[in-house]
Amino acid sequence: MFDRVRSFIAQYCAIAPESIKPDSTLFADLGIAGDDGVEFILEFSRRFGVDICGMNVGEYFGDEGFSFAFWRSRRLVPIAVEELVAAARSKRW
Repeated sequence: MFDRVRSFIAQYCAIAPESIKPDSTLFADLGIAGDDGVEFILEFSRRFGVDICGMNVGEYFGDEGFSFAFWRSRRLVPIAVEELVAAARSKRW
């Protein structure tokens, strides 16, 4: 399952699959943020049949541009690739 998720991420981000590790995070390591993060999660959900109804994407993705006030007031919860793999296996977030 890791290879399938990694392939999806590589294609989505247009990067080499080898650069994606289980502990790579979407926001910090792969630069997926803001609206792109929401679109990524929706596409991931469709592709792998993952129920994301209970997911609050606002906890995971910040604004697309850097906002010092946003950064100071709220810490984002990182999503590691291994968490996506677990969600793809269980079919729920």
